[in-house]
This record gives sequence, structure tokens and C-alpha cells, in this order.
Amino acid sequence: MSANNRLILTGYKKPLTADDLWRLNPRDSSDVVVGRFTRAWRSLLTKTKRGDVRANAYKSENVGLYDGRQSNGIHITGTTLAHRQERTPLLGKSSSSRQKKNLDSDSEHSFAVNRRTSCSLFKVLARAFGWEVLLSYLCKLVSDLLQFSGPFLLKGLILQVQNSTYPQWFSYVLALTLLLASWVQTVFYHQHYHFAMTSGLRMKTALMSAIYKKSLRLDTHAQRSTTTGEVVNLMAVDCQRIQDVMSYTFMIWSIPLQIGIAVYLLWITIGLPVISGVALLVLLVPFNILMAYNQGRLQRENLEWKDKRIKMTSEVLSGIKVLKLYAWEESFQDKIMEIRRKEVSVLTKLAWINAFSIFLWTCAPYLVCLVSFATYVVIYPGEVLTADMAFVTLSLFNILQFPISFIPEMVSFTSQAAVSLHRIGRYLCEAEIDLRETRTFPDSREFAVTIDKGVFTWDPDASFKLTGINIEIPHGCLVAVVGPVGSGKSSLLSAILGEMDRLQGSVHTSGSIAYVPQNPWLQNCSLRDNILFGTSLSQKRYSKVIRACALTQDVEALPGGHDAEIGEKGVNLSGGQKQRVSMARAMYSCADIHIMDDPLSAVDAQVGKHIFKHVLSNKGLLRSKTRIISTHSVHWLPLMDKIIVMDQGRIVEVGSYLELMRRVGTFTSFLQTNLRIALETSEEEDVDPEIHAMTKKMWEHVESVTSQSEGTSGDDVVTFHNTRLLKIDENSTSLSQPTNSYEERTSPTGSLGRTVGGGVGNGAVIRLTEAEATETGTVKLSVFKSYIRSVGVCVTCLILIAYGLFQASSVLANVELSVWTGDDKIVGGDLTEEELISKNHQYLTVYGALGATQALFIFIYACVASLRMVKASAILHASMLRRVLGAPMAFFDSTPLGRIVNRFSRDIETLDNQLPQIVFMLITCVSAVAATILIICVDTPWFAAVMVPLFIAYLAVQRFFVPSSRQLKRLEAVTRSPIYSHFSETLSGCHVIRAFNAVGRFEQASLDKIDKNQVFYFAGITANRWLGVWIEVISSLVVFLSAIFSLLTPGLSAATLGLSVTYALQITQALKWLVRTMSDIETNVVSVERVQEYLHVPQEAPRRTSLRPPSDWPDAGEIKVTEYSTSYRPELPPVLKNISFTIKAGEKDHSSPCFLHVQRFERQSDLQLHRIIFNRSWGAGGRSVVYGSSLPEDICHPHTSGCRSQVVSIQS
Repeated sequence: MSANNRLILTGYKKPLTADDLWRLNPRDSSDVVVGRFTRAWRSLLTKTKRGDVRANAYKSENVGLYDGRQSNGIHITGTTLAHRQERTPLLGKSSSSRQKKNLDSDSEHSFAVNRRTSCSLFKVLARAFGWEVLLSYLCKLVSDLLQFSGPFLLKGLILQVQNSTYPQWFSYVLALTLLLASWVQTVFYHQHYHFAMTSGLRMKTALMSAIYKKSLRLDTHAQRSTTTGEVVNLMAVDCQRIQDVMSYTFMIWSIPLQIGIAVYLLWITIGLPVISGVALLVLLVPFNILMAYNQGRLQRENLEWKDKRIKMTSEVLSGIKVLKLYAWEESFQDKIMEIRRKEVSVLTKLAWINAFSIFLWTCAPYLVCLVSFATYVVIYPGEVLTADMAFVTLSLFNILQFPISFIPEMVSFTSQAAVSLHRIGRYLCEAEIDLRETRTFPDSREFAVTIDKGVFTWDPDASFKLTGINIEIPHGCLVAVVGPVGSGKSSLLSAILGEMDRLQGSVHTSGSIAYVPQNPWLQNCSLRDNILFGTSLSQKRYSKVIRACALTQDVEALPGGHDAEIGEKGVNLSGGQKQRVSMARAMYSCADIHIMDDPLSAVDAQVGKHIFKHVLSNKGLLRSKTRIISTHSVHWLPLMDKIIVMDQGRIVEVGSYLELMRRVGTFTSFLQTNLRIALETSEEEDVDPEIHAMTKKMWEHVESVTSQSEGTSGDDVVTFHNTRLLKIDENSTSLSQPTNSYEERTSPTGSLGRTVGGGVGNGAVIRLTEAEATETGTVKLSVFKSYIRSVGVCVTCLILIAYGLFQASSVLANVELSVWTGDDKIVGGDLTEEELISKNHQYLTVYGALGATQALFIFIYACVASLRMVKASAILHASMLRRVLGAPMAFFDSTPLGRIVNRFSRDIETLDNQLPQIVFMLITCVSAVAATILIICVDTPWFAAVMVPLFIAYLAVQRFFVPSSRQLKRLEAVTRSPIYSHFSETLSGCHVIRAFNAVGRFEQASLDKIDKNQVFYFAGITANRWLGVWIEVISSLVVFLSAIFSLLTPGLSAATLGLSVTYALQITQALKWLVRTMSDIETNVVSVERVQEYLHVPQEAPRRTSLRPPSDWPDAGEIKVTEYSTSYRPELPPVLKNISFTIKAGEKDHSSPCFLHVQRFERQSDLQLHRIIFNRSWGAGGRSVVYGSSLPEDICHPHTSGCRSQVVSIQS
């Protein structure tokens, strides 16, 4: 408690930071939690019997997901995969299970598998964290038992006032006992919540880690069937739902227990009439079951639409550059909104069910009480309904009112969690790639790579396969993989890496592997960290790699040099730069085997020649390494040690260039076709003269070989080949000559080179990606106003008025009950039996009428509030989507994709589901507290005197607490975004991570980010418990003082005392839930704040203006730029300065109005030129771009979608 006091005090004095918090308890760290989850999983696996294919996967000796080891294997008879060893998925099927005919199409079987999957995951969580949950349940059991002490102590007080059987001091002892029982209950109650929420936090941590680990092991088919948005949704939404439900699972047994105890006590109090009330509760059960069923069905449907929306949103944000180039924002915005409308339609149906549930369970306690009293009057017409009977009954029903009223929330949370548990379990059941498909042996083996009788496929149902693959690649060999487009070159490299499903044969590699993919994958970190890739820095080796990959001048041009931040997906680098950084990463790893997929495709001829000489060739830095390269650059083939020729998924030829030329087969035909294309291209574009000469000689050689092969004997052809090849080797390539390198021949003072860097030295490190903003202090009033405006101001007033009238009707009904049981004529026995029956019926009628009034107003409140809050969420989502898509490219360059997706997933989920429930609870609790204080003050005016200091104490506690709670929530939200950003980044580069054997490092990085987030979340849990304890101490004092002042008030009737203390007992629970909902509303409204933040992002110029160009614009493709300077963002220095050029109509014209070809200087210049032409950079001076001179500049600048959509961009 002292640690919490210090934390709350610190948060009151200043905004909290990470330095103000304690370290995470070791038993709550991700490593420990995941270890417990793993052991529980293994324990469950050992007890799982063999069944069908998916059940067999449960029988594995180890999890596989965590430790990367291979199981003993699952042999599937009756298929072509019977011999294959499968990796054990976390929860079920292996890759080969997809071979089962009609396995997934059988709905009954699919349902059985899904049901078992959910149950299994539930059992794993129960085994891992069940003891903490049971401990929380034990504390809740004690708390529930103690809360029933209140009604019996109340009965004692009422009887003491009525009869004065015992001395006066005994009444004060009862009041003191009431206080002590309440304090003890408070301790157990908050211990229960601490254990429950901590258990939920651990479950979320374990599941998030399991999902992350699983994502690194999904096979290709499973990866294609799931998108980044869907998997991020599992982590952001589904894991959170499972954590949230842990705060409510106790209701599954606690509500029946409380109902059972209450019914027994009611039986003791009023006897037989309680049966009618219980019968009414039983009749309501089918309605609850029906609502729960439909709610669960709609929740599943809602999550499906949510997945589709997040998937589409992620794809749109990932390709935002292309969308903006073609002015497709509105089109794809409409696509997202169409999905959102269907999602909102499901949410609306859920809102109707929720409204009916609120109506039903809010009216249920009153109806039960009314039916019980009516039955009592009917069964015992001559009996008097005394104050002790009425108010003890009312007090018992009030105890049930809160848990019963929360049944809708419990059903909602439980159904959501059940759906989420199933979804996570289904994902964890997806087939995994076998990390041991490629068996790695020490480099003492004869060959670096061996494939024996290999048959590989991406999908068993696909027609394309690699078949008959047999290769042996010696250590230190330079190998080229060539063939037509679609022949299987990249697939062969993926098979060596173990990325494809191996149907037959074996793959062996000897030594470590580095991989350079065709589409470079870079991390959002510094240039140096991208190259080091988790290894230690050796300055000498690092410098060699930078020079060999022709990155020296690029590093000098980047603001910050080696420490310059590389944006997400390398947004601030050109395609060639990204490719060379990817190659530098592979070189620096010092791996034994380098697998490169067309590594020279994105670089120009000069850079390609430099890289081949200094990196790839047998005189380059990798000369002692095994290099396997797929390439379309046929002019380098004579320098290869071995060439593998692919065609239609088969290896058709293997050998050296000389050997393949002798055969005059598929290779020569391929070479002839590609050399012809290369020569035709070189006539239109500037090509390095040495490479052109080499290509031309190779063409002449191939032509002579193919022309003479038909009429020359084999021996003559071989001799001729040898002669011509020697001439090529000696004269065609300059790689063996001491020529100047690319970097030596490229001067930084060139035409574009002068503008790059903008005068920023290497010492100035400028962050491209901005840190996520964290608000401090009170949540701004504008945030609440924004949400109220979304709901509707008039509608908000209607909601509050309707609930106010409902609460007023409830108070009047209880006052009516007090008047009824305190009627002197009835209590004094002055009425005849007929008069007593008539009087009881009169009071009962008024009591029932007030109940009907309550039902009317609660129905209006529930329907209007539920539906309008769904509408509010839809409005905020639409506004945020429109503003985000209208933001300039600088916003996307500086904001990670995961951070934006987090707003559209987690924060919108809060607005859709969590915030409405919390608002309902807040309104309920505030009105209950207000009604209680009013009743007590009216009945015992002396209480008003002590109410002032109690209220001040309450406000003081709240004021101390709220700043800390709010800031902790903000920090938790900020530290949550890096988890999803890292996850999204990992999903896009998992093939590279696996190739570099960096899976463990990335998993640990994810765990570290989760731990950092947990520090703030756990601090929020303990802070809430601190607040709860102090508030309940105050509420207990309210009960105690209410009883004391009632006893001290002369002439106070037993009925009035009963009404006052009954409401005072109710305030304990009301304040308890008010504390929770006040905290939740403060913390969850942060999601509104975070959405509102994106409603104010900078915007591009309007997409549509009143000025429109003619329909035939641009009729002339002229482009002018005059002394134009540009930067990534306004606050950054220019990267291009004073650029001036004119491209006249028809220049580089290829059958389009304007086709701009920017010669690649392999620096940032060409990238920025493209940006300014399409208005994707911040102009820092000069005149902007004009397309055609016949229109005013403010019309034809590509700000508007009408102009931009008519300009075509082709990028590498």
C-alpha cells in the first residue's frame, strides 16, 4: 500500500514517466509467464489421445512453437505425404492435414474440431493460471458471504427500534459491526480483483506471445490465408477480450451462489411468497439463453467483418503511396466504409439485444420484489407487511440488483471471450512450416547445399510444383539460377531455405545462411542497425561492407549518416538503396551460404557492375562463400562457376557456362532470347559501354553456336566453343582489370549530387519516424464534447432525462414501500381485515404503477443509448478514416503502419463495445449514489453535516487518483503501439528472419516490448485497487453514520430507518462500481482522445476544387520545375535544393501524354524528383510543378484527384 501511495502522490505532483514506476515483478515477466504456458501445454499434450489427423498433432513430445525443435513425426497413411515428418503446431494440424480429402468441407467435422480447439486452449490456460484464478474466487466467496451480513444487521436495527428488546448500546454495537464487516469485505473484494486482473494480464501476455511465435512459423499456405490486419486483430482485440473477461468470470458461479443464498434468506424472512419471485427469475432464464445465443452468433459475425475491415485498412495503408499517385483514396475509402457499414449493421443488432437485456435485468429485481409482495398480500391477507420484512427483503434484492443487472455485460463479455478464444485457437491450429525441412550440418560436409529427389509445392492443391530436383553445390561455389519468368527460380531458392512444403526427397545445407530477397525487407531503425541485424559491430568489417555495396555516398547524403533512421518499409530510400542495404546485411552476417533472389534487379548497370566485382564475383568479398543467385542479368553468366537452368518447375540443365554452351539446348535458347532483349533495350537507354560490349560479344557467340550446331560435327563445335569462350573471358569483362570503382567515379558534386543532403552533416541525426504523442494532464473537455457531438447533444439530454426519470420512479417506489410498512393504522392494528386488504391492495397498486413507470423510462433509455453509441462510433471511425487517407505522405513516412492500425483496431473496438458498456454502468452508479445521498439526507438531516467532509474526502481521493490513472492509461496505450508495429514488421519479413536464424531474437524483442507495456498496465491495476479500498472505506463510513444518525434521531420510525440504511447499504456497491467505472471512463475515453488526435492530422490540398481542368487535359505533357526545394516534412531540412528542369512535350514519349523517365543516380535524388512531381513532398521554396502550359498553375498542379488521376507513374 505504501508503494501505491508514493505512486499516486507522484502522479498527482507531475505526469508519470517510466522512471517513476517500479520494475515488473519477475513472476509477471513474459519469460516466466510464457514458460508456464508452455509447460501447461506440454502437460496437456501428453494426456491427449490420438484421434484424427489434427488430434494426432496434439500428441507431439514438445510444443514446437516455443523451442523450435522437431517432433518424432506424424505419419499419414493413404496420402503422398506418408513419409514426411511434420512440425507440431501449437494447437493442432500439420501442413499435411490439408491433404485430407474434404476435411475442411465437412461442416460437422469442422464444428467438432473447432469445439475441441477452444476447449483445449481453455484447458491450457486453466492449467497455467488456474491457481491464481481459484485464489481470486476464494476471496470473492468470502466477500459475497460477508455482504449478506448487512441485511441481517439491518433487521436487528429495525427490530431494536421497534421493540427495544436490548439495551441502547446494543444498537450501536450492531452499527459498529456493520462498519467492520464492510471493511473486511472490502479487503477480500479488492484482493479478488487484484488476483483476477493479474491472471487476465498473464493470460493476455501468454496468448500474445503464442500468436507472435506462431506467426513466425506459419507455412506459406496459412500465411496467404491470413493477413497482417487479421493477425494484428487477434493480438489487439481478441487477447484483450480474454483479459477483460477475467474480471467477470466469477459471475458465472457468484451470481447463482448469491441468488441461492438470497432465496434462502428470503424464505426465512417472508416465507412461501419468495417462490413466486424465484419462479419469475426462472422464467427469465430462457430469455437470457436466447439472448446469449444470438449475442454469441452476432459477436462471431461482428469479428468476421472487423477482420475484413482491418485487413482492407491494412492493405490500403500499406499501399497508400500507389493510391495517392492514382487518386484512388476515395474509391478505397468507399470499399472500407462498405465493410464498416456491414459491421455497424451487426453492431446495431447487438445494440438491440443489449438494450432488451438492460431493460429485462434492470426491471427483474423490482418485478421479483413486486411479485413477492403481491403473493404475500394474497396468501396472507390478514397479515401485516412489517418494516423488517419489507426492507430486509428489499435489501436482499438490492444485493442481487447489481450482479443481476450486470448479467448482460457478463453474457456479452463471456460470449466475446469465447469467440476470441476460438479464433485464437483456430489460428494456433494453422499448419506450421518445418524449420528442419532444411537440415543444417557442420560445414565439414562435402557440399554446401544438397537436394536429393526433391518435390516441393507452395500449396498441395496448386498445379505448380518443383519436381525432380537434384542438385549438389560445393562450398565456395558461385551459382546462377536462370530460366524464363515463372520457371521456378525463386521457388528453388525458397525450397533451399525450407519455405516450401517438401513432398518428397531431402534438403541438406552445411553452414549458416544469409538471404537477400527480391523485394527488400528493412526494419524501422537506423541504417547501421539494419545492416548489423542484431550482431555486434566490427568497424573494419562494417566499412568494407559499406564500400563493397556502394553505400558510401548514400550514407554521406542521409541526414545522420549511419545513424539515419530508415522509415517503415524503407520509405525514405530508393529501390536500389533498399536492395543494397539488404545485400549489406547479408554480407555483414558472414554466413557460409548466401542466397540472393535477383539482387541486381533494382540497381543500374554501373552499380551492378561495382557490386558484382566487389561482392559477388570470385574476387569479391564473398569469394570464399557459397553464393546462389537467381538473375536475369545474363551478361554475368560467363563468370559463374555453375549455372542451373529452370523451366516449368524442373531443372533442365546444370553446368558451367562452357558446358551448357556445348550442349546447345534450353540454356542457349534462353540466352539467345534474353540477349536479344538486352541489346534492343541498350539501343534506347544509356547502358554501361563495357556491359554493352560484353552483351554484344555474347550475342555474336550464341548466334554462331546456334547457327553452326545444325551443320557442324560435335567435336568441331566444342573446339569452336572453347576458342570463343576464351575470348569472352579475356576481353569482354573488365572485372579482372584494375578499373575505378563506381564510388570512385561518382562525384558528390554532380548535378543532382549538389542538392542531396541539404547541408545536413552526419552528426545531425534526424528521426524520420516520430515518437507517438502522449497527452498529459486531464482529458480535455473537447474530447468529451467530441463524443457527445457524435452521440448527439439532444439525444444525450434525452438519455440522461430518461434515466433520471427512471431513478426518480425507483426512489418514489421505495418511499411508497416505506410509507406502506410505516402506516400507523396498519402497524397499530386499527384496521379490520377487509380494510387491511383494501389498504394493502391500494399500496400494492401504487407500487406496481411506479414499477411500470420505471420499465417505460428504462426501455427508452436503453434503446436510445445503445443505438446512438453505435452511431457515434461509426461517425468517429468514418471521420478518422477520411482524415487519415487525406493526410500527406509525410504523415505516413513518419508514422509506423502498426500505430495507425492500432487506432483502427483497438481504439475503434473500445468505442464499439467497451465504452458503451462503461457509460451504462457509470450512469447507473452515479444515479444510485445520488439517490442514496438524497434519501439519507431527507430521512436523517444530521447526516448532511458529515456528508460534506465525506464528500470532500471522496473528491480528494479522486483528485489524487485520476491524474495517475489517466497518465498510466496513456503510457500503456503508447507502449502498446510498438508491440503491434513490431508484429506487423515481423509478419512482412518472417522469411528473412527465418533465413538468418533470428527467430529467437525477434521473439525476445517482442517479449521485451510486452514487458514494457505490462509495467504500466500492472501499475494501473494496483492504482485502481488503491482507489477502491479508500472509496469503500468512505462508503462504509456512510453506512455506519447513516445507522448512527438514524438511532440518534428522536421519533424516527422503523420504516424510515429501514429505508435510510437500505439505501446506505446500497451505496457500498454503488460507490464500489462507481470507482471502477469512473476509472474505466477516464482510461477508455483516451481511445476517443486518440481517435480525435487523428482527426487533426495535416491534410493535403482539397481533392476536389471548383476549378477543374478540361476533360482532355493534359493535351501536352510538359513538366516545369523552377528553383524548387523540398523536404520530407516541414521541420526537416531540404533534401533537394533549388531544382530546376523542363521536360517538354514528347520527350521520352512512349504512347502516353507524358512518360517521365528519371535516370537513376542511386541516391535519394530520383526518389525526391518523383515526389515533387506528384506533390508528395513538402515544398520549401520555388515554383511548383506544372503539367502543360495552357492552364493556370493552381489548377494543373496535381493536388486534386481530378489532375493527379490523369498522370501515370511507374516505379520500381
